[in-house]
Amino acid sequence: MKKLMFRLSALTLLIATLTLSSCSKEGSAGPQGPAGPAGATGATGPKGETGTANVIYSDWLNVTFNDTSGVASVSAPSLTADVLNKGTVKVYWNLNNAADPFIVSVPSVVSPYLIFSEETLAQFFPSITNGNYPEIYVDAYYATNEIMLVSNYPISSADGYSQFRYVIIPGGVKESGRSAVDWNNYNSVKKYYNLKD
Repeated sequence: MKKLMFRLSALTLLIATLTLSSCSKEGSAGPQGPAGPAGATGATGPKGETGTANVIYSDWLNVTFNDTSGVASVSAPSLTADVLNKGTVKVYWNLNNAADPFIVSVPSVVSPYLIFSEETLAQFFPSITNGNYPEIYVDAYYATNEIMLVSNYPISSADGYSQFRYVIIPGGVKESGRSAVDWNNYNSVKKYYNLKD
């Protein structure tokens, strides 16, 4: 009887061991189940700032016109033949300074006496005598790597006054939005292309 019970206990132990060892082994992976339903669309994030893409713009530049020829040359290394053929170039003139800008688009004609008081005329146009306020014009001509500014008055940027800036928009950049920009309004261009002062 003792031998029979020992054999049954040994047999039970063997069956339990085999059962446990067979349960611990992993079988091969089954086929992938179907995809679950799509989740709900997330909330729309805040609108990002308009980028400048490939728009190139200069700092506000000090420019001095030649007293005799009325010409000033501005270096523009990014003004390539491709830009001249396909892009857009604009020049802006700040008749005042960065703290209190008065910006016009070039070409431009300015009558100083319509804008400035006699006190400030001396800062902008030192050689204009009292009672003699001619209209001053500035025009721009473009060539590879250079912008030529022409004026009937020898304008000089001094102490941050009467500076110029150019903006170059290569062909293909934001074509759809060009019609939405008022090119003669510097603030419109600045806002659309996110220009930094």
